[in-house]
Amino acid sequence: MLQPVDRDLRVMALWLCLMPSMALAQSAFPTSAPDTPSPAQGRQLEADYRVMAARCGTPAFEKLFTRQSRAFVAAGWIEKTADPAATEKAIETLRRNPLMLVSNRAACDSRMVELKQVMQERSERLRGRGAKHPAGK
Repeated sequence: MLQPVDRDLRVMALWLCLMPSMALAQSAFPTSAPDTPSPAQGRQLEADYRVMAARCGTPAFEKLFTRQSRAFVAAGWIEKTADPAATEKAIETLRRNPLMLVSNRAACDSRMVELKQVMQERSERLRGRGAKHPAGK
């Protein structure tokens, strides 16, 4: 039979072993819906998209993506209640190192497919064919 101290140590060891997997499970299943990111998440994602476009795309693609991205921000799709100029400034300050997002040129192919899909969805939204505007306009 285990002594109370031995049993407590085993329980503590088991708890320490399971804690990282429990934290991973909680982060793998976010509590909010993925379609409605918080304003901070939206700004960070927009900054990441712009960095990926600069790293993986041609200069013409980067220019086109950035122009559409700024129009998307100005229309209030990233943050509907904030001033678009303040949102743009926040996005520019959130830009990360390109090597954090795309480690090598081989990863650019999948990122470019993702960016082209984002551009297509946004062009439909900006033209009014997609989901309704968040501000109800």
